[in-house]
Amino acid sequence: MNISELIEISRKKSETTLKEIREQLAIPYFRTGEQTLWDEGPRNIVVIGSGIGGMAAAALFARIGHRVTVLESNAEFIGGHGRCPSVNGLRFSMGPQYVWEFGEGRIGDRFLKFLGIKEENPFIPMQPDGFERIFIGDRKDGGNYCCADFRVPLGLGPFRDELKVLFPDESDPIDALFDDMIAIFDTYKSFFRNHAATEGRILLATKFLLAGRVPMSM
Repeated sequence: MNISELIEISRKKSETTLKEIREQLAIPYFRTGEQTLWDEGPRNIVVIGSGIGGMAAAALFARIGHRVTVLESNAEFIGGHGRCPSVNGLRFSMGPQYVWEFGEGRIGDRFLKFLGIKEENPFIPMQPDGFERIFIGDRKDGGNYCCADFRVPLGLGPFRDELKVLFPDESDPIDALFDDMIAIFDTYKSFFRNHAATEGRILLATKFLLAGRVPMSM
């Protein structure tokens, strides 16, 4: 038996083992009320950390009937990016400014519906013509300066068009940059659509980056 045959046998064994592990770890959320995740009845589950991920996991486990305890090192606040500190009477969120997948029927929307808290937690759609503003340049006291107030539109296509209006001399490089970004993003989305049913996002992202024929540096 040559080295190539040995490598092939090892690869197939690894793939089989990995598939078995994935099947054992897979937790199909968002089932109907009649379906259960375990036949043995409710479990005692401990979630370490009360950040956004910890609280979401705890809520899901509790919603399907398990006994959940959340541990948090901070005695006064919930953890991580879930906390909202107050400064001079104003509350500031530590979490992300924008979140995705919360449109009607998307995974975030289904998550809120599953927990029965969608009505109490409305999401405001971002403005398509400028969901964010970027100031380009420096504002200086005295002397000449240039500062552009740029509103970032939703979508790579409109983003490209607005940049070309702002920087007409850089039109060709902007087109090349956005063509590459759109091609990579479309390939990435296609890869996820074809594999998302069996593998988690972190594993898929790693696989996408490492399994390609083009070096990561490229």
